[in-house]
Order: sequence, then structure tokens, then C-alpha cells
Amino acid sequence: MLFGEPHRAISSLADTLKADVVVLGRSDGASRLASGRPVGSMAYAFVTHTLVPVLVIAEPLSIPMHNSLVAIDAADAARGSVLVAVSWSSALRPPGPTSAALTILHIETGADATEQSARMRRSAAHDADVLQRNAAGWAGVTVERLTVKNPDPAAAISRHAIDSLAELVILGTRASAEHGSSIWGSVSAAVTRHLSIPVLLVPPAIWREHARDIDPL
Repeated sequence: MLFGEPHRAISSLADTLKADVVVLGRSDGASRLASGRPVGSMAYAFVTHTLVPVLVIAEPLSIPMHNSLVAIDAADAARGSVLVAVSWSSALRPPGPTSAALTILHIETGADATEQSARMRRSAAHDADVLQRNAAGWAGVTVERLTVKNPDPAAAISRHAIDSLAELVILGTRASAEHGSSIWGSVSAAVTRHLSIPVLLVPPAIWREHARDIDPL
């Protein structure tokens, strides 16, 4: 039994237990939830405070897992999110020599044409190349890369997840508890709200740590 603000209490307990993941259910009445808070106000607040990935489920996660999708853009969050996706795909794949499939879906909205954005895209492509060449050997995960140009990234992610029969969607969040900003410009919120497929949200504390594990350009 916990007391106090739910998101802070759960975050504290997860830290005490050294939890690897926190699982939150999503209401079937998702359409009635506020657009910036896909799993309810408490869960949204928790995502902005937690130091562990948050698995949001409306339907059970299928285990062993054969097919997953990680959606990225040109932001730094992409680097760590991809490694988290490889880790989960490897850990939950079928036993034996069978490989799990992971699709790295890169969304280009065309809204950011700055040199910094171009640099980050090159970095993301480099990271994906490294994993595509090596992940099958050390993680048992076959990595496929796909780039989609769409001004509506949430719609593109949701459509591809459904069409590809993905069993898990992984998204890096860019929430700021201090500034009250939405996650990935509300993309993660929209995807979580619309998909019944389980969604793994990777908080900044996680992807920043994992991003250091990938060789720089």
C-alpha cells in the first residue's frame, strides 16, 4: 500500500525495487482521454518522472515475441530507444536459433531542414547500420530499416505497426516534468492512444544512458 501522489510513489517504489519496467494498463475508453495524456493523468505524470521504461498495455503482450517496431526521428532520443528495442526484442524472442525481427522506422516529416537535423539523421543512420550488421549475431535480432516521409508521424507509425503485425511498439519520449512538455511533440501520446498493440515508452533517463553505448560517427 502506497501513500501520496501516485506517480511519485510508484516512481519511488520502482527505484527502490530496481525495477526493469513498470506496466500500466490503458483504459478501453481511450478516445475520451486528453490528447496529451494517453493513459490518464496519473500515468502521464509517471512517465515524466520515472527512470525506467513504461509498458502501456490495452491487450496482453505476446511472448515469445517475434516482431517489434521502434519508431525514430532525427532526435537524440532515437539512439537509446533503438538499443532498448534491440534489448527487449532479444530478451523476449523465441528460444533457440530463431531470430526476432525488429523494424527501425525512421519518420521524416520534412519540417526540420537545419544542419543540426541533418547531422542527427546521419548519426541515426550510422547507428542503424551498426545494428543491422551485427545485432543478429550478438542479440539474435534481425534488424530492418525503413524510412517513411509523412507529415503525420503518429499516423505513419500506427499504420505501419498494424500492417506489419508488430507485437510491440517502442518509442523514445522527450517529456519534461519541469516544463510540462508533451512527449515527442505528442506523437507518443497519439500512438499510445490509438493502438491496442502494447507500447513501450522509453524515458529520457534511459535513452540518454543507452545512447552512450553506440559508437559515435
